[in-house]
Amino acid sequence: MKIVKGEFYAMDHKNSDDVIETNILHVLDIRANSAIEVEKQFYVTETMFLVDGQFDSIYKNDWLAEFFERKATQSEIDLFLQHKEQNPELKHWAEHVTGVWIS
Repeated sequence: MKIVKGEFYAMDHKNSDDVIETNILHVLDIRANSAIEVEKQFYVTETMFLVDGQFDSIYKNDWLAEFFERKATQSEIDLFLQHKEQNPELKHWAEHVTGVWIS
């Protein structure tokens, strides 16, 4: 699948409790890889995390293109935009999880 900046993508999986978790990704840019990273393309994204179709969180994150499974549906995009409007200053995933920004 060709990844395009500005587009929305999604991936789904079942967690250990058999609940479907979905990541909705809004692609912002391509991240330059440093010399020590894998030789694959990272994408800078805003990511919304859904658990069983319900909003859990929204944050910034980088993803490898191989994890993108499908284009996001219009209802997923609408939900993303609603939560992005409510949370305009997104934290990076690491800061979201730990409460501390690690650069």
